[in-house]
Order: sequence, then C-alpha cells, then structure tokens
Amino acid sequence: MGYERRRYLSMIVTVVFLLSIVLGGIPTALAQPSDVQGHWAEKKIAEWVAKGLAGGYPDGTFKPNNHITRAEFVALVNRAFEKQDPTATANFKDIKQSHWFYSEVAVAAQAGYVSGYTDGTFKPNNPISRQEVASIMARLLGLGNDAPEAGFKDSVAAWAKDAVNAVAVARIMGGYTDGTFKATNPITRAEAVVTLDRAMKMTVGEKPQEPEVTTVTYDKAGTYGPATGTETIRGDVAINVSGVTLQNVTITGDLLLAKGIGEGDVILKNVTVKGETIVEGGGSNSVVLQDCSLPSITITKDGVRVVATGNTAVSVVTLESGATLVAVDVTGDGFATVTVSEDAAGVKVVLRGDFEAVNVEAKDAKVEIAEGSVKDLTVDAKATVTGEGEIENAYINANDVSIAQKPANTKTAKNVTAKVGGETVGTRTGGGGGGSSTPSKTEVSAISITTDPGDVNLPNNTLVTITLETATGGASIYYTLDGTTPTKDSTLYEGPFTITAPGDEGGTVTVKAIGIKPGYTSSAVAAKEIKFNAVTGRIQIISVEPGENLEPGKETEFTVEVAYEFDGIEKAILYIGFNTEEVDRYELIGDGHVVEDKAGTHTSEVKAVVKDWGEEGNFRVYVNISEYPHPDKWTVLDYDIYELKILEVPVSDVSVEPAELILTAGKTEKITATISPPNTTNKKVTWTSDNEEVATVDEHGNVTAVNVGTATITATTEDGGKTATCEVTVSKVVNTTKKKGYDSIQDAIDDADPGDTIQVAPGMYHGYLTIDKPLTLLGPNDGVPGYSAERGAEAIITVPKEVELENPENDLSTVITVEASGVTIDGFRITGDNGNGKTNYAGCNIQAGYGINAIRFDKMENLTIRNNIFDCFSVIGVATQRGSYNVGYYGPIENVTITSNLIQNILDLRATAAGYGIYMQGATGSITDNVVKNSRIGIMVQPYSAEGGGLVKDNYSETYVYGLLYSRAESGAGTWTFEENTVTAIDPPDAMESPGLWRGIDVQYFPAGAEPVYFKNNTVDGSGTSIEHPKRTEVWGVQIRDSVEDDAEMMFEGNTITGVQIGLRRDGGNLNLDDVLANNTFAFGSMVIGNTIQAPQENAAYNVEKDQYYDSIQEAIDDAGDGNTIFVGPGTYEGNLAIPNNKNNLALKGANAGIPAGLEPGERAPESIIKGSISVGSGKGKGGGRSEPDGSRGPGGPGGPGGGQGGTVRGLTIDGFTIDSSAGYGIRLRATGETTIVNNIITGNGTVQYGIRTEDAGSPHFIICNNTIGDYSSDNGSAGILIRGSNATAEIGGNLVTITTSDDEAEAAGIEITRGAEAVILDNNVSGNGLGLVLDSRDNTVTGNVVENNDWGIYLSRSGNSITGNTIRGNVIGVAAVDRSHNTVTFNRIYDNSLKGVSTALDGTSLTVTHNWWGVSTVAEVIAQLSGKVDFNPWYVDEEMTTLCSEAAVDAVNSARDEAELQALLREHQLALGLDFTAYDNELTEIGRLQVALALLGGSYPDAAALRFAFEAAVEEQLLLIPINTASTVEEMCRKLDENGLFLGLAPDYFGWTDYYRLQVAEHVLNSRQARGYENAGALKGVFDEKAGVLAPTANAVTAVNNAGDWAAMKAALEDEDIAAGLGLDRTAYLALSRVERSLVAAILVDERPATGYGNHEEIQRVFELAVAEARDNGLDGMRELFEEKFTEEPADELVDKNPEEEEFAKEPEDGSGDDNPGELEYGKEADDGLFDDNPVEEGYAEEPGENPVEEEYAEEPLDELVDENPEKEGFAGESVDDCSNENSTEEDISREAVAQ
Repeated sequence: MGYERRRYLSMIVTVVFLLSIVLGGIPTALAQPSDVQGHWAEKKIAEWVAKGLAGGYPDGTFKPNNHITRAEFVALVNRAFEKQDPTATANFKDIKQSHWFYSEVAVAAQAGYVSGYTDGTFKPNNPISRQEVASIMARLLGLGNDAPEAGFKDSVAAWAKDAVNAVAVARIMGGYTDGTFKATNPITRAEAVVTLDRAMKMTVGEKPQEPEVTTVTYDKAGTYGPATGTETIRGDVAINVSGVTLQNVTITGDLLLAKGIGEGDVILKNVTVKGETIVEGGGSNSVVLQDCSLPSITITKDGVRVVATGNTAVSVVTLESGATLVAVDVTGDGFATVTVSEDAAGVKVVLRGDFEAVNVEAKDAKVEIAEGSVKDLTVDAKATVTGEGEIENAYINANDVSIAQKPANTKTAKNVTAKVGGETVGTRTGGGGGGSSTPSKTEVSAISITTDPGDVNLPNNTLVTITLETATGGASIYYTLDGTTPTKDSTLYEGPFTITAPGDEGGTVTVKAIGIKPGYTSSAVAAKEIKFNAVTGRIQIISVEPGENLEPGKETEFTVEVAYEFDGIEKAILYIGFNTEEVDRYELIGDGHVVEDKAGTHTSEVKAVVKDWGEEGNFRVYVNISEYPHPDKWTVLDYDIYELKILEVPVSDVSVEPAELILTAGKTEKITATISPPNTTNKKVTWTSDNEEVATVDEHGNVTAVNVGTATITATTEDGGKTATCEVTVSKVVNTTKKKGYDSIQDAIDDADPGDTIQVAPGMYHGYLTIDKPLTLLGPNDGVPGYSAERGAEAIITVPKEVELENPENDLSTVITVEASGVTIDGFRITGDNGNGKTNYAGCNIQAGYGINAIRFDKMENLTIRNNIFDCFSVIGVATQRGSYNVGYYGPIENVTITSNLIQNILDLRATAAGYGIYMQGATGSITDNVVKNSRIGIMVQPYSAEGGGLVKDNYSETYVYGLLYSRAESGAGTWTFEENTVTAIDPPDAMESPGLWRGIDVQYFPAGAEPVYFKNNTVDGSGTSIEHPKRTEVWGVQIRDSVEDDAEMMFEGNTITGVQIGLRRDGGNLNLDDVLANNTFAFGSMVIGNTIQAPQENAAYNVEKDQYYDSIQEAIDDAGDGNTIFVGPGTYEGNLAIPNNKNNLALKGANAGIPAGLEPGERAPESIIKGSISVGSGKGKGGGRSEPDGSRGPGGPGGPGGGQGGTVRGLTIDGFTIDSSAGYGIRLRATGETTIVNNIITGNGTVQYGIRTEDAGSPHFIICNNTIGDYSSDNGSAGILIRGSNATAEIGGNLVTITTSDDEAEAAGIEITRGAEAVILDNNVSGNGLGLVLDSRDNTVTGNVVENNDWGIYLSRSGNSITGNTIRGNVIGVAAVDRSHNTVTFNRIYDNSLKGVSTALDGTSLTVTHNWWGVSTVAEVIAQLSGKVDFNPWYVDEEMTTLCSEAAVDAVNSARDEAELQALLREHQLALGLDFTAYDNELTEIGRLQVALALLGGSYPDAAALRFAFEAAVEEQLLLIPINTASTVEEMCRKLDENGLFLGLAPDYFGWTDYYRLQVAEHVLNSRQARGYENAGALKGVFDEKAGVLAPTANAVTAVNNAGDWAAMKAALEDEDIAAGLGLDRTAYLALSRVERSLVAAILVDERPATGYGNHEEIQRVFELAVAEARDNGLDGMRELFEEKFTEEPADELVDKNPEEEEFAKEPEDGSGDDNPGELEYGKEADDGLFDDNPVEEGYAEEPGENPVEEEYAEEPLDELVDENPEKEGFAGESVDDCSNENSTEEDISREAVAQ
C-alpha cells in the first residue's frame, strides 16, 4: 500500500507544472477558486487546488467549464502515465518540431493510444471530445472491449462505443443525469481533473468513486423546498408530475420539467439553476417562474406557457417548439434573449411583456408580440410578426418577412426586401438604394374614453370606472381630471381607475386624454364629462304570501310584495331568504332592476321556491333597495325584513339499524336511528343500555362491548317518545363474517368458512390452535405494533394450563400451527407461559417450543403475521417451514409477511440449534419492523431453493449468540436483502451451559449457484456484552463460514460494525475484504488482518499467517517466518526491538498502519507505542549468535561466531507506530534490501541522534513516507533521516522533520543524503533544524518540500542535484552551495530568509537559480538576496507564479496600440509568454511577421496560454501561405491548395472536386495574387470563394455522380433537383420514362463511368443523353437486351428472373415484376416489389446507402477520432486528390471501387 500511495503521489507531482498551464497557474498555497462553489466537481477541484496539483487564473477563478485541446490532453496523459520516448517522431502535416507539443504528440502516437485524421493531420489545437478521451483512457488502462452496455440514451460513434462502455463501467467517466453521454462534447477542465484523478487511482489499485452525479426527482404533487432560507441541491432535478411547487432552492446542475407534467402546472419560487432548464411538459396554463434565476431555458413542448414574475431573470430562452412567454410585474431582467430555433419551423410563438432581444431563425414561424415591447428583433428566415407590442429595432436578414407593426428603426440586409407596417422596405439586386427604411410619421389613433356605469348622469355616491384606449400599439396615454389639456407631463394611464363626485352635493368631472408615441404625431385630445346628482329612496315589504303554516322540507312557492320610492334614477332590489339571526347564511331568491317612468311610490313582487327551511328558527325574507352604478359597488338606500311562520311536523315512528349486534369485548360499532316522516321538526334521539356491564352506548349511538353477555340498546325520540331497540351480544370470540359468537378460538376456526374473519376479545385462551383454512384472526390489538405503548388489553393465546415441561429444550409443541394459505394473524400475545409457574428457564416459565409454526403440507402462500407479541419459547417465536420432520418437503411457502411483532425471551441454554426469534425456512417474502429481545438468535433465513427471495429490513434485535443468520441457500434460491437492521449483543444468561461467542451477522451453507445476498446499511453493535462475562468468549461482527463456497455472491455495503473484537471473519468464500473495509464502517483503526477485518487487540502482537497472539513484539518477530505480517495492537511496549538478518518480507504494522502520521489529533487510532528503538539487520547471523538489546554483536552460538553481517533483511515494512526512543536512534537499518518505513511517529526526548538511519550495505532501496520525526538531539551530525551508502536509493515523501535546536552552533540536519546515496525528496516539511536538507551526494531530486525556519535551508556539497518547486522561507540562509558543486534551483519560492536567499561559498561553486520567486519586485532586491556566483535570470515577480511574469506580459500585449508596438512587446516578453520564435524568425518574411502582429492586435487575451495559442495559430497560418504565395504554375498552385487549403479555412467541398474544376480555381487564385502575396487567410479565402462559389453547384454535382456507388444511388442523384441543375441536365425525356427505364439509365451511367470518375459535367451530360435516348428509342424490350449485353457476368435470363439469387442489383433476391411476395425485398423502409413497380414512392431507393452498406462506415464514423480502429474505411470523398494531374489516381480509384463494390 505504501508503494502504491507513493506512486500515485509521484504521478501527480510529475504533471503539476503542465497543469499549471492547462489547468491554471503553478500552484502555491492557493485560495479556493471563486467560481466552483456548487459545481458538480467542486470537491475534487478543491482537493487538487488545496494540494497544489492544479491552479486557477489570476482573477481567482478556475473556469471549470473551459475546454482543453487535443495537444494539451495528450501532454497531461504522457506525464500522468509516465510515457516517455525521446526517439519518437510525429508524422502529421500540422505538427512541427518547433511546436511545444511536438514531443508529446509523438510519444502519444508511438504509444499507440492516439492517431491522426485521414488527411494526415492531428489538429492539436482542436478541443478534445469526451469520446476521444474515453478511447484514450480505455487504451491506457487496458479496459478491453467486452464491457457491458452502459445504456446511454444518445448516440456514440461506433469506433468509440466499446471504450465509452468500458470507462463508464470502470467508473472513470460517467454520463449526465438525463441519461446521455454527450460523446461529441468537448471535455471540460473539471471533467479532465476528475477523469485523470480516477484513472491514476485505478493504476495503483484504488477503486474510483461513482461519478459524482446526483438526480432529485419529484413525481408526486406537492410543495418542496424550505419555507424560509435556501437549500442547495448538488446535482440535477427532474419534475415529472403536475401540481409541484418548488421553492427556495439552488440547483447546481440542470432542471428538467419532464413530459410527465402533461398539460399541468408547475410553480418555481426563488429557484436558482446553475445549469440548463429544459421544458418538456406543461400546457396552456402556466409554468410560473417567481423570483427565479436561470441562465437558459430550452422549450421543446408545443403550446406550453411560461410566466416570469417578480425578480426573475432568464438570460437565454431557446424555443424548439411553439410557446407563450409572459413577463408580468417583473422587477428582474425577465426573458432577456429569446431565440426561435431553426428547428422550430412553422411554430406559433406569443410574447407578452418586455423583451431585450428576440431572434427568429425558424422558417415560417408566426410570432405574435401581443403586448409590451421588443428592443431588438432579428429575423433570419421567412417569418410573420404580428401583435400590438412595440418594436424598437428590427433587423431583417431574409426575404418574405412580414412585420405588422412599425418599428422605430428598421434595417434590412443586402438584397433583402420585407413587408413592414404595411410598406415594402429594403432592396433586391438591381433595385438600387440602400438596405434600410425609416417610415414616415403617422398620428396616434384617437383616444376612446368609456365609463362604467355608462350613464354620465349619476348619484353623487356612485363609483365610476374610467377606461382609456387607443388602437396604436405601444402608445402611452396621459390624462387630466380637472379639464386642463393633458401633455406627457400629465398622469400616465396605467389601467382602469375610479372616480366619484367632487363633493356632497354632486358636481361634474371632466376627463381629458392624449396619446403619445415616439416617431408618431400625438393624437387629438379626447374629453368626457360625468355629472353626479343627489340620491333618495325607501323600501318596505307589504306582504308575503303564504307567510305562515309553511311545511318544513317541502318545496313552497310564495310571493313577496314590496313598496319603494323612485326618483328617476335606476335602482336595484335584492331579495334574500335566511334561517338564522345572521344574514350571512342565505339563499338568493330573487333580484331585479327597477326603472319607472315617474317618481313616487311603487310596488314590486318576486316569486320563489325555497327547498330547505332549515332546523333552527323561522325563515326570514330580507329585501333591500340600492342605486346601481357599479355591480361591485351597490349603494344600499334602505332594507326591510319579514319573518315567515313554519309549521311544526311531529314524529310518527323511529327504527334502528342494525337490529342485532354481536361484538367482542372492547370493540365499538355504531347504531343508526331513522325518524319518520323525514321532515319532522324535532329529530332529537336519546340512547340507553339496559346492561352497561355488558355494553354501553353514547349520545351518537356508538356501542362499546364491555363483558360477555347480552344487552338491549334503546333509541327514544324527544318528540313523542317513540322507541326502537338493538339486541347486543358480547362473546369472547366472534366470526364477524357470520355474525356468530363462540367460547373458544378453535371452535370459531373449525366453524369458519374460507375467507372469514374471526375477532377475539381480551383474555387468556389456553389450548393449541390449528388453522387449516384461509382466514383472518384478529386480536384486540390488531393494527397496533407489538412493541407499541398504545396497546390495550391483550388476547393471550397459550398452551393448556396442565402442561408442565421438565426440560423445554427442543420441545416441538406449538401454540398455533398454520397449515393453509391466506392466513392472517394480527394483534395477539402468543406465549409459552401458561401461568402455572412450574418451570424457571432462565427466568421464564416456558411450556412450549414454538409460538407460530407454518408448515407446508400442500401449496401454501400469502401468510401474514403482524402486530403480535411472542414470548417465552425455547425453539422459535415465529417459524415457517417447508415441511415437517416426519412428513418431508413440499416446496416453498410463498409471500410470507412477518411485520411489527415483538418477540422476546426465546431461550435455548444448551445451544441446540434453537432459540430463534424469527425462523423463515423455504419461504419467500419479507421480515420488517420487528423487535427481537433477550433471545439466542434474532432472525434466521434458510431459503433452500425458494426462487422469490425476500427482504429483511428495519428490524431490531438484542441477542446473545446471533443477530442475523443466513443459511442453507441452495442453487436457484432467490436474492435476499438484509437492510437497515440493528443487531445488538447482550450478555448470555448465567444459566447457559457453555461459553460462546456472539456474531452480529452469520452466513453459512451458501453455494456459488444461488442468487446473491445483500447486507446494506445495517448496524451491528457488540458493545452490549462483555468478554469478561463468564459465559462469553468473543464478540464478532460478521462471520462468513467455511460452508460458503468460492464465488458465492454477496455484498456488504454501508454497514456499521462497532463494539466487536473482530469486525468480519472470512472462513469461506472469496469475499474481497479490502472492498468490504472500504465500503463499510468498522471500529476506528480496523484493518484487514489475514482473513479478518479487525482493530488490533490492545497490548498484543498477532501473526496473521500463524494465527497466533504474542505478549511482546519481539516474541512475534523471533517466531515469524518469511513473508509473515505482524499486527501490533494499541498499547505501550517496553524495550528495544531487533530484527535479525534473513527475516525477509516481514511486515510490522501498528494500530495506525496506512494512516499518515501528520494528521490532526483524533484522526489516528490509539497508538502502538514502542518505548525503545528498532534495530534491523544486526541480529542472529549465519553463525547462530544473537544480538544484544542495543543491537551490538552478541556472543557466538553453537554454529559459529556472534551476530554479524551474515545476511540481509529484505522487504521489511514498518508501518503505523509511535517509536519513543532514548537510544541513539529510532530506527537503524543495516544490511537491508528494499525497506518501507511509513506512517510512524518517531520521537527522541531530546537525546536521540537519528530518527531513521541507514548504513552502508549492498544496494538497498528505502521508502520513507508520511512519518513525523522530531524532538531529537541538536548535536552536530544528528539527523531526522540519514541515508548513506554508495548504492543506496531512497524515496522520501510526506514527512514532517523537526529537530529542536537550542545550540546556535549546532548543525543537526532534518534530512541528510550522503556517501553516494541517491534520493527523491518529495513533499516533506523540514523545519526548526540546524540544517534543513543536506545533500552530500549527487543526482538527488528535491521537489514540493517546505523548508522553513532552519539555520541553513538546503545545504549542497555535491553537484547534479535538482531543487524544484519547493518553498524555502524563514531560514538564515535559504540555499547554500559549497565545494565547487554545480546544482540547479528552479521554480521555487525563496523568500523571507534573514541573511541570504542563496549563497555560494567557494570559487568554482555555481548555481543555476532561475524561474524562482523571491518575494520582491526589482532586480536589485533579488541581487541583495544572493551571495557568490549565482545565475538567477529569468526570475518571477508575481507570487502566484502562474507563468513567467505572464500577467503583466499579457496586459502589455492586450494594450498594444499598433502592430509595430505589438511586435516589440512580443520580443520583450517572449520568455514570460512562452513563445517559440524559431519559425517566426527563420521562415516568415517581414510581411508575414507583420501579419502575425496584425492578427494579434486588438485581442483581449485572458492569459498567456490563450495568447500563445493565438500566436502559434497566426504563425502557422503564415507558414501555410508561403507555398501559396510562391507557387509559379497553375498545377503547382492546385497542389498547394490541396495540401494547405483545409487548414486555411477554404471550403471543404473543393477537395472532393475533379481536376477540371480545381484547376480553374487554382488558375484564378494564381492570377489574382498581388506582388506581396496573400497577406492572410482571409484575403486568400476571398479570392478563392469568388471562383469556387461560381463552380460549386456544378463541381459538387459531378462529385455526387462520381460518388454514387451503385445504380440506385446514381438514380437518386439524377433525380435530385440541385444535382440535375448543377449538371445542366435536360431531364424532360428522362422523367417521361418508366421507373425501371430510369433505373437502367442510372445503371448505364455507373457502367460508363471511367475508373477515375467523370472529369466534368459535359461528360456526364453526353452519357446521360445517350442513355435516355436508348431507353426512349428501344423501349422496354430493347432496354432488356441492352442490359443483358452490358451485364454479361450473369446469364441473360431477363429482368423478371426466376432465379433472383443471381441478380447483382440487390442484396435480397429479386423475383421480378411478377413477384407475389414483395415483402422479401429490403431496398428501402418498405419491401421492394420489383424493378417494374408502378409505385416507386414506396421503394425508398434514395434511402438505401448502396449494395454493400457494411463498407459505408465512413458515413457514420467521424473523421476526427483519435484512436480510429479502422481508419482506412474513411470516406474517399473527403480526401483530396493527391495531385492536380492525378498522378496518384490509383489509390482514389481503389477507394471508390471499395465503396461501389
């Protein structure tokens, strides 16, 4: 493990400097990036940044979603996976040796994990896609191509599919939460970090974590999210049902409003989405966004309505379907930019509100700006825009656009006309004029003023609503109410408003309004007067007929007559009926308007029918009169009330239901009384019982049974004293189905019919029960869990009173035996204690073995045991068995449910395979929510061959032998899952006969052929028992027995196992213990020890291979053999240790093995403390002597001289100790081979000279990592780590070395390498020493260390050492070099050293000290830190050290004013920017260099990397132009265009053209070239496009004909309108031919086509015309003959061949025009029914790719793959002809032939 950790660390460090360019700056102690919070990869990015493995940008960001190029990624991979090959070469057209990535691409290609494109390029600066990365990872990690299907919904290229499956299964890369992989997307910086991290961990054996992808799905209606505050959901969210309100959440991923919403509604309140929002559901109602922030929304469902309100901001809305967008009361940005996608042709879009920008890309889209405004409207396709909304700017880039409104400004593209505001704007070619139009001013339409009510002569208390309107969209209306003329400074009309009279006596209000709109003439002023008058009015009810003796409950028609005053103003009369003193309970019985022709007193009446007079009081009629100016603002003038008299109706009879009732004690049932007649006035009833000791009744008729007996319940009416009775019988046992009572449960069972329900009253029931039919047995506590405090009196079922067992063990008597399907037992206490008190078995009176035993004698299923209490049994509380001991096996019991029971005191003191709380044998089903207490075994499952499997979940047990036991799974047994159970150990009963161990989970007798068993998220707690108990031996968490076969599949995941001596013991099977340890929680400090997982025992040493404990470590060492592992538990071990020679491959592991020493307190387990030193390699030698305790040679043994150097100690590991020594050293190594010392704390109480010391001997290799070494002697010559020896090598990493120095003259070293040893010193912290690092040997590498607060930081006395990437601070002298050595000190942070940063002591001593940061800003300040001969340039001035002075250099280049200044700045900052000037200086002309500067001028480059890439691209462009500018002939120009044109951005179609057309283009380019040549690619492209654009239709058509692989493809080409037009074909005669004749014309063109293809369109015209003529002139028979002549490979057996296998036109046999089974053919989507078919539309010829689609793979495989499995299959049409004179046409012919065959 130590080596693997070191290797992973080493791999990370090797890529750190490249990451500084690709993933940010050279990392120092960087703060966490500001832009990754909430990002899905936040944790991993933060981890890499914190460790200095990746950096951010100077502005404090990481830019996790930026892309990485192909060159950058292969460079990262090479370093990460240590790929090196100095001899490798790169043979790609676009890769030159001057490029920084040349060697990286060369190594990658040599290693075979990448390849280029078919055109010979690599495209190094293209972003690398996710599928390309997947292919690289699969190749490098050897994942193979047999991984199962990953199941991504979107497509992956065929060449990458196996790789994507492999990396997904290996958890190197994951997909997205919508089920896609997005194979072609460029990989981001964040994805690159995570992918590389997982891949590197996989190479050292660590299992990558599941991709950090989370999806939260809401599929039930409701409100989600906190009521206050904000919750963050780290991942994606999907809403898949309507009626969901999501509030106060931040979503770091995407939000999907899925199709499951249907036409329903979704409301988002205060929701922030960091990713994309996709709308696939919702209807014409609304998706409401209130106070939301969403960067983008994509709508794919037609007709959905999305409303933004409040502080909502949506940056981009993309409509891929029709939709309505509404912005109402928005205080945020609303919908900023709306794009109607080009994929949404013909949709309708409605916009309401204000929009910043609307882009219409969809053809025939209909956009209605119903209201509001659009600032910028851009229309790129034929579309129609309508509505009343205002448009400020319209940009029209397509013809046939219609905009009904008149925008303030309209601009049309060149040669574009449109209809805008009823006028034609823009110009066509030849039409002259510009491309824009400004409409003339028109007047705003007149303002209409409407009032409600509409009359203008009103009472003075009337509220009048005023509405102002104009027909001109976007116009503003301003108004006054005082008769003055309105202007734009008057009150702005924002909606209808109300006015009333100006005073008590009435008066007149004058409303005036004007319409104003920019670019328009204001409207005329509109005016309206409203007069208010005084008001009077009275009303009185004259009569109501009938007004008394009204019969309650009967519909009655009556008339109300009123008298009222009328003053000429319209009135309203309202009639209300109500039956209480409060008017708010009413029924409207009439209303109406009253308009009389004269003032005075008038009468009115209304007729109504009242159906329900109510029960309280008399009915009343309320009438009021009001003036009627507004429906919502009645002014009530007067009212009157009239009370009607209701007739009383007496009771005639009463009855009750049911008339008879049978109950068990404690049960309640309702009796209902019915009174006649139904409209009785007084319906009150009283209830009584004649025997309340048997049954009681409450005022509502609820009867409660009390005791066995009978009672009469009487209902008596208050009116008339009428009575009715119900006879109640209370029994112990009742069949509620039959309504019959019994004295015993068994009698009820015997008399029951299948399916009946039996209710049992509380009480004691003695006797054995047998249930042999389907039925439900309910106790008084049915529905109440057995462990609930809410249970009432129990029905106790037990054995007969007379039963008295002398010895309960293995007693087979059973309280309840079940022998039938469909049985439910619910709500009982079932006990073996019959109350006789005769037997004391561990404190219990046990008189039975079983509580319930379900035995299958025939088919048995659907058994439910719930809500019961089981106690006091010796064998089993609840059992299911697949047969009986003397009957045999009858197959499984299916669908058993055992839930919510309390099972206790199931005791077996002799451990005779009994004492089970629940025992499920040969059954399927579930065991859930049970509590098992004080029992030998909690739950045992023995599935045998039962196929259905089952679930054991949420159970709790307290047991003294087993918690959960899984056994006897046979081949074919179904899957069982044990999940979220809690098992707790308790002390065994004192009466238990023999001591025993406790196991929380035990697995036995489990074959490889059975289905898996899963243990997930269970809790095992062994702390409840003590090994000090006299009847307890050991406590184990899990045991896998030796009866478990290899490859038996089981999973342990998420379990917590504590309070045990052994967490897991594996005696059988091959369960991977490392995985189990990683995926479950064990006691602190647990590790894999042999076949166990355990924390080492305190104060003991354990030899795994010998399975033996020792009292001392030395005893264990002495007894150990080669390859043994000794685990040492926590505790203190006195005395020195000696490991003698020839103890090879010994591993000595303390309690903290694998846990670095430098962790915070509490992060390491209790320590294994050695109070002494460890001496290695000086013990018993071949002579047989022994060593003294101090390690010196001892006296001789029988075989020879004393202990000496007679051997070596190889492969030693010392891991996880605290070594507290007072001797001369902590660990001393002599005569050793490879030795690993890791994770130790070594301290010396101020007296020890060396923490770890090695001696000269052989060629040892030392791995010393993650130790803490301190408190050592400060004497000269002391060292925390001393490596010496001419052939010794060492890896020293992650150590903290501190020696407290009190003597100013002392020179104790932190780490010292001497006497020819060689070391890699990596990521150590060396502080507080006299000398930090002493390198008294050559060729050491010192990287990533912190060397601080020493007298001398790094002391160099030999040459060839590399000091890179360290922090050297706070020392007296940072780096000192002596003895004429020469070393390299680069990329370090050297600052705050009190005397000198770097010093050389002697002449001849030199240092290369470049690219370091000194904490200062001037050269003078750097020089002040130096002493002696030091070469320090270049040096850093910025602390972050992102690149060499790069930030200032980039700023300077960005601010350059002209190309001359920019050229000078590039020179000045060449090193800081990392620019390669080789090609720039040596190959470019002055003009070319000037063009490079011009290309860079005015750029705003974010960092040096971006600027460097732009520089290289500009140089590359000029290099590509050189051959173009030097070509002297047309043929040479053609070849140069072929070679370089693609990279210069020329149209790709050109490269598939024939020589005829390409030479014409080349000639034009050559003749148009100026003396200076083409200065840039844009100039070349302009000239090129002039000619190529003219030739393209024809040249592309020729290419299409040449590419047609067979007659079907040729026919499709000939019938393509664009191709035919390009070729100039006259198809009049052709189209008059039959379909088969046209097919044969196409066949002739294929046959006559030269091997190199048709050279130009004229050749095609000639052959086409001849073929059409032959078809027309010869007719069908002649064509048959012609066909037979041309295709002689097959016998001329006519087209209607009876032997279709011989035809070469189809892959499927064709049986001619007379075919009766056309379904056999497969030319198209529909079967081909013959060449002579009269319905060719069905055939789909054009959809058939050719006669050999297997070879058409080029059409499906991208041309940019990195690791193309079969690049020779790439499409020939995309590859340029090698020479304009077709010198290499053979290869092209072969390619064509390969496709056409």
